[in-house]
Amino acid sequence: MEFLVMAGKTIGLALVFLLVYYGLSTYVLKKIKINKWIVLGLFALTLLLPAVIGTTFGGINEYVVLVLQGVMVILLLWFLDLAGFTRKRNEKATQKLAEKDKLKKSGVKRVKYKVDKKTAIKPKAKPNPRRAKKD
Repeated sequence: MEFLVMAGKTIGLALVFLLVYYGLSTYVLKKIKINKWIVLGLFALTLLLPAVIGTTFGGINEYVVLVLQGVMVILLLWFLDLAGFTRKRNEKATQKLAEKDKLKKSGVKRVKYKVDKKTAIKPKAKPNPRRAKKD
């Protein structure tokens, strides 16, 4: 039973941290111009921080550990976003759509008559309503 409670807390916190990251990336993180390696360094620092605090003060509150894990997840996702791991799939999909649009726009231009009249391909004529026979 303890396992299910722990798993529920973990999944719930993961969802909360993902929602927080989505909100931050939409409104805040896109506007901050920072080197991706600085973000990775901050991630490594938050990875080591609980061990340092635990040995120094003899123990850490459970909620402090959860907050540090959340910050660590947000920094890791931000690094992945800055490094371009999330853009590659989106760029490939938009590139394919752009190629299709170009093909549709340029298309094959239709030629009414070829140069040689013997082999000329003439388009089928539509019946002229003025010349149509009236019965």
